[in-house]
Amino acid sequence: MDILIKPFPYLLSSRKDIADLCSLDMDIYGLGLHWEEKNFTSELSLKNELSFCAYDGNKLIGYIICSSYFMNEELIAHINRIAISKQFKNKNIGRSLVASFEMAAQKHGIKKITLEFDQKLKVEQFYEKLGYKQMLDKKLVLNYLKNKSKLSKIDL
Repeated sequence: MDILIKPFPYLLSSRKDIADLCSLDMDIYGLGLHWEEKNFTSELSLKNELSFCAYDGNKLIGYIICSSYFMNEELIAHINRIAISKQFKNKNIGRSLVASFEMAAQKHGIKKITLEFDQKLKVEQFYEKLGYKQMLDKKLVLNYLKNKSKLSKIDL
């Protein structure tokens, strides 16, 4: 297994690249929770320097879609979406995607990362193993739905 993690080249991407993302997303999240082409294109068009894909040969097997924003004059990164093909789960691909993203975030001077996820996905332990902790900032938490968990990683 020769897995390659590389930045998602949105500006050079084809409709097939986006279709591959949509297909993998549907497989992982299912109907109703999946992202469509418009979701990927809106997220990737401005923030592709923080997003990465994992490939087994030419086949897309995972991705991490991230963005950045300013809050109180501090640049913060946010993990918007991550997915790994079911046949490649538990092979450290998710860990590699997050590590690639964190290195890119550091290069941009980002020291804080946030993410949120539906608790039904049961991914909290994965992120906690990577150093993410539950956020207690009530002002931020109020902006999210009750069934979301919000984690952050500070001081990259």
